[in-house]
Amino acid sequence: MNTESRKRGKEGKFVQKSHEPREVKSLRLTNSTWGKLGNLAKEAGITRADII
Repeated sequence: MNTESRKRGKEGKFVQKSHEPREVKSLRLTNSTWGKLGNLAKEAGITRADII
């Protein structure tokens, strides 16, 4: 994913997308599924996590 498209705050850190708290989750995906998610996300200008 191109991180240049994500917004950064004054300190250079990425800005949160929502006020809803996020937690780290774990998924098992095949390499081909990971690639397809990456392609879909890139076309939509969002992250894989947003697609999921």
